[in-house]
Amino acid sequence: MGILTQQNTLVLLVQGEMVHGLELASNVRELQFTFHSVECVLQMSTCLSEMCKKAHEMRGVDRERPFDAPHMVYLLEKCSKVHSLKKGAAFKEWSAMPSLFVVRVGSLKMKHEGLVHRVIRTGGCFGSTEFMSGTVSGKFKCIASEKTVILELTPQMVGSIIDRDYVHGALFYWTLCKVMDLDYREAMEEMFPGTWSRRDTEI
Repeated sequence: MGILTQQNTLVLLVQGEMVHGLELASNVRELQFTFHSVECVLQMSTCLSEMCKKAHEMRGVDRERPFDAPHMVYLLEKCSKVHSLKKGAAFKEWSAMPSLFVVRVGSLKMKHEGLVHRVIRTGGCFGSTEFMSGTVSGKFKCIASEKTVILELTPQMVGSIIDRDYVHGALFYWTLCKVMDLDYREAMEEMFPGTWSRRDTEI
């Protein structure tokens, strides 16, 4: 999205859907908003710019799929339990077992008191803290946004594999710790903006 300011007018250039991977000029929509003062225009422009930046970062996170790595695919194929949900269905197993869950296909919304806390899309995971601590969280409700397939890894399932395969065990916990680290950093960045950069996590 492009943002332009012209005195008391804010102009937004919104890119529509790509066609065959190409950004066509015909897909661009121009929206104009008029405000009472230049200060309002600048304030709104700054706010929208920050939101676009955050959306760009979130899309980058969605593209990172640590559980698509070969060692994680191996564990998922060996010992995961498959759950299939219809659109709008609640995923009750989330609050029943201290398991790690990976969204294989589709997406979920984590809600608390009617508000969306987080959206987990294909390749994303949740339940890492519960898996590591052996506790169950009943705070959030997970609702399928579309037809969704979830893979569940319980501590017992994982333990039965890694007890015989220390290499995959080490790789699994390394990946899990990396995921948890990013989750905590993103939560801190939401509460205390500017406290860290994604470059801080690069090795």
